[in-house]
Amino acid sequence: MEKPNSVTIAVRLLWSSLVIALGGLAYLCTDKDVSQALRGAGTPEATAMVALILGGSLLVLAVCAFFIYKIGKGRNWARLIFCGLVFIGTPGTVTGLFDPKEDMVVKVIMFVQLVVQLVAVVMLMQKDAVAWFKPPKAKPVEVTNPSA
Repeated sequence: MEKPNSVTIAVRLLWSSLVIALGGLAYLCTDKDVSQALRGAGTPEATAMVALILGGSLLVLAVCAFFIYKIGKGRNWARLIFCGLVFIGTPGTVTGLFDPKEDMVVKVIMFVQLVVQLVAVVMLMQKDAVAWFKPPKAKPVEVTNPSA
């Protein structure tokens, strides 16, 4: 069975979401406190915290990239796990959108990324996509008796 357009578009959307996340991470690095910590000008605790957050963020993005790659290759388990992670993360993202302390640029990035991911998840759950991810059922093998 050929890969449905909905899967192709969803995978492209997910890759674009990853690029948006990288852009957001780069934007966060321009923050005064973060950039001082990255240069080692801040306190050792602040530098360690920024390194931990950036390292954790890059690890999460690498895991997302792995799932997106596997989704593009037709792995149903990756589709289900990724979709579940998006739904688990959605309430936290929505809460962050209403946080008055959050930077407006970060809110826009979060909103765009959320919309892109939700559209991709809906596309991955469409009937043609689900059928493509499920392996074809094995046909029963007829056993013939060669001695008969």
